[in-house]
Amino acid sequence: MLNQHLCCICATTSLLLASATAKAETLEPEPNPVQPIEHIFSPDAIDNMPEHEGGIWAGNFILSPGATFFIGYNSLGAEDDVNSKGDGFIDIGIQLNTKLRDEDTHTWNNELHLHWEQFFGLGDESPSGKPMVLLISEADLFKENFLRVSPGLSYSYLGGHEHDEFQMDHDHHAMRLGSALTLQPKQRENFSQRFAYFFNGKIYEEFSGLSFFDHRFDTVTQWIFFPELSTALTLDFRYIHYLESERPASEDSISTQQDNHNAMPFRATFSLGGTVFERFSYEIGAGYSYAYYGKNAKSHLFIAHASFECALTEETRIFIEYRKDHDSSLYGDFYHFHRTNFGFDALWFERLQTSASFGAGYLTFQSGSTAIRKDLFLAVQAGINYSFMPGLQLGVQYALYHNTSDVSIAEYTKHVVSLNFSYAY
Repeated sequence: MLNQHLCCICATTSLLLASATAKAETLEPEPNPVQPIEHIFSPDAIDNMPEHEGGIWAGNFILSPGATFFIGYNSLGAEDDVNSKGDGFIDIGIQLNTKLRDEDTHTWNNELHLHWEQFFGLGDESPSGKPMVLLISEADLFKENFLRVSPGLSYSYLGGHEHDEFQMDHDHHAMRLGSALTLQPKQRENFSQRFAYFFNGKIYEEFSGLSFFDHRFDTVTQWIFFPELSTALTLDFRYIHYLESERPASEDSISTQQDNHNAMPFRATFSLGGTVFERFSYEIGAGYSYAYYGKNAKSHLFIAHASFECALTEETRIFIEYRKDHDSSLYGDFYHFHRTNFGFDALWFERLQTSASFGAGYLTFQSGSTAIRKDLFLAVQAGINYSFMPGLQLGVQYALYHNTSDVSIAEYTKHVVSLNFSYAY
């Protein structure tokens, strides 16, 4: 299931809103091999983008409005149809970000994104348009106190373009609401204990049998021995409840009609992480996961993850990530997966940013104890962005997605190229 920025949900708007979507954490089953790992230790990120300190001061807040414009080509067209000859598109969006002027003791960040994506209808295609709405509000209160409170909520509406791996194109609403409480005793500055609960939900307009609610509880116990080494024990429990007893089949999805089973996955993971020589950060974790899906659908799995990031210079970084895990699925009951992702980004002449990444994933879909499908998914992404002035950027993006499967309808190759313009005040 997803929790944050989804690189492959919508090849046009995802290139722009990847980080915002990740924060939304809609938590839908999605075997995305290029989804970033959720870092427990949160090492200082190496941000190569030119710093932009703009915004409008309004009382205790700083407001930052912006606009984006994309024009590009999608080789599978508006409906991600493997028989399509491709279609051109434009994507127009506006956004508003707000934050507190004084963030010493509290932070409160808000984001609103409104987008319209329009396909031209070239060749045999028909013109079509679809909206996207994303609202995120996150706070971090009493940062220096014994009890730290971090509430958050998000809402999104996507007019189709979901999960290339499943060939879906269903309109849906997604929501997330909850809070984390962190105990951080001053007499033990190297220790913290986090408790969190988040309610997640997804409502499909045309296929209500896919709609679900998700209750997630987790705790993280962290010990910081020195900057080079921290440890964390994470316990995570979820209860996923489908709103209807049967999952429908549909013409534009490879999902088959079957019974819905409420899922109860549990994970226990021990992790090590830290920063070495101020240039190299790492996180390594391993654990055990068990999930019950009803009847004979149970999953036992030893899980693992690792990520490494190195700043070659102050303006260039490389990274590599790996994860082995399982998750709920709209095809069958659940799937096991291995996925990896590596790439780099660099800033040249203080204005030109380049980035590239390659991701791969191997997935085995299960119905009960029987493997019913195996996929190999590859993704290549590259981009160049030039900053004319703080807040004003022009860029070119390219993405290739390829899925090989023993279920023929799940196989496809997708190319997306776009020219994008963005401005934030």
